[in-house]
Amino acid sequence: MIPKLLLLYLIMALFLRAEAIVLANGEWPPFLSKQLPEYGFASHIVSESFKRVGIDVEYQFVPWKRAETEVKNGKVDGSLVWSQQPERDEFAFFSEPVLQLNEVLFTLKNRSLEWREIADLRGLDIGLALGSTPGVFKQAIEDGEVSLVRTKDIESSFKMLLGGRVDACPVIDSVGHYLLRTKFSDSERERIISSVKRSEVVYYRLMLTKLNASNAQMITKFNQGLKLLKETGRYAEMESDFYQGLYD
Repeated sequence: MIPKLLLLYLIMALFLRAEAIVLANGEWPPFLSKQLPEYGFASHIVSESFKRVGIDVEYQFVPWKRAETEVKNGKVDGSLVWSQQPERDEFAFFSEPVLQLNEVLFTLKNRSLEWREIADLRGLDIGLALGSTPGVFKQAIEDGEVSLVRTKDIESSFKMLLGGRVDACPVIDSVGHYLLRTKFSDSERERIISSVKRSEVVYYRLMLTKLNASNAQMITKFNQGLKLLKETGRYAEMESDFYQGLYD
């Protein structure tokens, strides 16, 4: 009888086991990081949204370029969080926005840069981390009005800014100030300021590979979970925790 009961238990456990998904994640504190509580604010939102529709999440932390490539090649189910771009629409399904963030320009204080339009930036070198898209600066870069300097990450961009190797860095406001607080000395922080004007509002989403046709339904499930997270007030609670530094 014991073997039969054990077999029945295993069969029931198999059917009752939550569905699972594997997502490529990366280092983008305070929103995403292997070192942060809940792997960062954005990771927590994604985990909690999937949890509400009965899906477990496994995160694999890899460099951003590799994460995008693995989604494109179907080596992982998807990745978080990304801005939706035409070139990415070719290989990925995108969710409703997980985050809505303001991008601003960080510059040196002794070279105050208040700008109204892209033309005001003509001749400048813009430092942009690998994996980030030029956004509103894309056309100006293609036209040669501003120069794009690719960096390893945002921290490297700021170091190049301090060293006079770039003139400005377009970075999400909260991300830039988080890095300045945690990675730079007081004297270095004093030298860098952010513009009052935002360059754009960026929506960051979950993306899932199109090489798995069932991911179209998986995105729908995620959107349902995200909606529940917001309707129950849990998203607002997590956002409040974020601004209190509980994900630092």
